[in-house]
Amino acid sequence: MISMPNPIITASLLEDWEDSLTSQDSELWEEINDHCADFCNASPEEAQAFMDELADNGITTEQLVSSINGQSTKRHSTASSHW
Repeated sequence: MISMPNPIITASLLEDWEDSLTSQDSELWEEINDHCADFCNASPEEAQAFMDELADNGITTEQLVSSINGQSTKRHSTASSHW
């Protein structure tokens, strides 16, 4: 039988991890949480790995937000053009 993680412990670990972030990393994590629903249940390890991957590829918080906003705008304009 697969045991499910305790959501209280997981939330506590995530909060501790969030508290340990630099202000720059904290800003990035807030943007990821605000715009990427896939990460709402991420473990600290998964979240850090994603943030590290962004950094390794030279993607800044501003670039991430700009890309997300561009995709959102494209979706809205495509959807409205069908009406």
